[in-house]
Order: sequence, then structure tokens, then C-alpha cells
Amino acid sequence: MIDRLERDDRLVLEELFGPVLAMQVISNDEEALAMANGTDYGLCAWPAAEIGAGQVTINKYFAGGIYAPAGGTKHSGFGREKGWLALDNYLRNKNVTVKL
Repeated sequence: MIDRLERDDRLVLEELFGPVLAMQVISNDEEALAMANGTDYGLCAWPAAEIGAGQVTINKYFAGGIYAPAGGTKHSGFGREKGWLALDNYLRNKNVTVKL
């Protein structure tokens, strides 16, 4: 755990995977939302309506099951996995018009 980090610290701005926890002190909910939305990443979050993330969990991590699409937004993840939306990763739309 690394605490008391500034908003522009690399550990705060980048998406870390592994046994690292970057902690910041915030004053209120608005500041927390601004900090969460102020990065280039958005894999998973908790306040559904306010935070731009690809998936949101409430009371249990990924309670959606195999049919619920999973994936991030911005620079997080690689599109969607699971569910019907995952098929879009394998499709390429093409429009062909002909004047007769």
C-alpha cells in the first residue's frame, strides 16, 4: 500500500495490476468522482450512474454471470467479453450499395 499520493502521481494515473494499492485522501463524494473519472482508464467501478467504467458491481464482484458483458472503457480492457456483445469483437460491419 502506498498512501498520500498526489492526483498527478504515476501510480494514481496508470492502471496497475498486482499487489499494489494506491491510496489518496479525499474530502467528499464529488472529489472522489472527479478523481475516478479523471484518468484514462475505467475497468470497474462502484457508483453506477456517475463513474465511466465498463462494469459496475454492487455487493459482490461480478455477480452478473456468464451472459453479462464484461470489459472496460477508455484505455482499459479489449472490448467486451461474455454475452452477445462479445460477438462484436469477431464481426466487421460492411455496407455495400448498388444503384440499379
